[in-house]
Amino acid sequence: MQSLLTLAPLLAFLVAYQLRDIYVATAALMVAMVAVVAIDWLRTRHVPAVHGFSLLLVLIFGSLTLWLRDVQFIQWKPTILFGLIGAAHWLSELFGKQVLAQRLMSEMVPEFKAIEPRNWRLANRALGVYYWLLAAANWWVAHNLSEAAWVKFKALGLTALLMVFFLGLSFWLMRRPELREQQS
Repeated sequence: MQSLLTLAPLLAFLVAYQLRDIYVATAALMVAMVAVVAIDWLRTRHVPAVHGFSLLLVLIFGSLTLWLRDVQFIQWKPTILFGLIGAAHWLSELFGKQVLAQRLMSEMVPEFKAIEPRNWRLANRALGVYYWLLAAANWWVAHNLSEAAWVKFKALGLTALLMVFFLGLSFWLMRRPELREQQS
């Protein structure tokens, strides 16, 4: 359910773009993000940090896009979001007992709590680099390909790339010796 909820704004953006244009798609994205955060809050009395921060960026860059009629603002949003998430992963090694990857992923998969800190640091660094690569890819597509190509890349490509990476990372984590020993 949460995964479908997370994908709803991207779907709204893509459908609105196909039916109208980038400005209607931007407005649809803004409304859908507000709805997702409201549903998060109503269901759990908590808003995941990524949803809250993404909403803030969508509202800022979406408003600038609509007000100035300049598509570049909404195109910057994924680059900034992914760049900051990448930096947050790297900086999390300096603060707290657990790196960001460990805090997020061990909540979703309780078995991952047995994974050693050194493996979490490797996973965390890989996530940081991967998010920076996604930020760079978004920037490149936005500046070198058509608006329609960017919309498809944002709504489908970035989502698919993230899912594939997280599946690979999860598989790698499941194969850690300490986790396999615990399962025996």
